[in-house]
Amino acid sequence: NCVGFLYPAYFKDELTYLVLFLQDTPAEDITSVLYNVFDFIEAARLNGGRVLLHCSQGVSRSATLAIAYLMWKRSRPFDEVLTSVKAIRGVANPNIGFTCQLLNWQRRRAAGNRGLSMYRISPQCMAAPLNLVAKAVAPSLPSLDPRGAFILQHTQHTIIWQVSS
Repeated sequence: NCVGFLYPAYFKDELTYLVLFLQDTPAEDITSVLYNVFDFIEAARLNGGRVLLHCSQGVSRSATLAIAYLMWKRSRPFDEVLTSVKAIRGVANPNIGFTCQLLNWQRRRAAGNRGLSMYRISPQCMAAPLNLVAKAVAPSLPSLDPRGAFILQHTQHTIIWQVSS
């Protein structure tokens, strides 16, 4: 459920939900939830289940997550996956921000882990303060806010940085 603020988990006794609070705006950081979504889909598949990705209209948010999953699972490029998704769901049309994020994500994956990457651990949004995700930030000292927790990745090293209180 990509729109937890519009559609609650009506059947939580019968179904397993991953509730996200995604806005359909170019500024929404959809890449911060990708690996949570992939883990959810894979867990369902391994247990013989099925997954329904949905948002309000099935055009942008859920389509973006479906495209990202297929890019990851099949190691295929964005354009190819978008074409195959549109063949099945003609209205699929990620907003320009989501499209740019997926293209950047594709480039980062193709380049491998080169250089320094830094992520701030924070709530996915204010509506879900307990749903913590890794949000990309500029790898610089001023970005290391002592009130937060960060993941720094460089080639073969990963560092988790948190100031103790």
